Amino acid sequence: MSKKITQGFTLIEVIIYLALFSILMAGSLSAAFALCESGGHERTRAFLLQEGNFIIAKTEWELSGAELISNPTIGSSGTTLSFESVSGYDSAGAPIIDAVVFDPATLVGGRVSIASVHFYHADDTDASPESVGMSFTLAMPTERGALISQNFFSTTTLNQ
Repeated sequence: MSKKITQGFTLIEVIIYLALFSILMAGSLSAAFALCESGGHERTRAFLLQEGNFIIAKTEWELSGAELISNPTIGSSGTTLSFESVSGYDSAGAPIIDAVVFDPATLVGGRVSIASVHFYHADDTDASPESVGMSFTLAMPTERGALISQNFFSTTTLNQ
């Protein structure tokens, strides 16, 4: 009886190993791509959050010197915010009142866009002081072109 000695792999074994290796590589590459893509989404979301917080802070700063909100009127809402603010005092000590029309669209630029800006003016009651609320949506494309949007809401109590 003679012994048959086989060395190496058969063609079917090589094809099976290549197919398994291809499946593993495809899965690894798709996972790496998804990880990079989610990083881009998160960077865009972080930037939108930073821009939205800036707009809210700027609105609160503008309203910190507000004397009279003219638009929207008390108990109503609208797309514009107009108020009178003390900008200083004259030589006699009388306040200098300026009319201000606040437009948050002037605060964004570049690839960021603002939409659905809405202001509401709440009346001064025993339970809560007079306040101005604002809602808006910021949107920005990622590096790969996917559009990410974020909604923001804020309420500012007036100091009177």
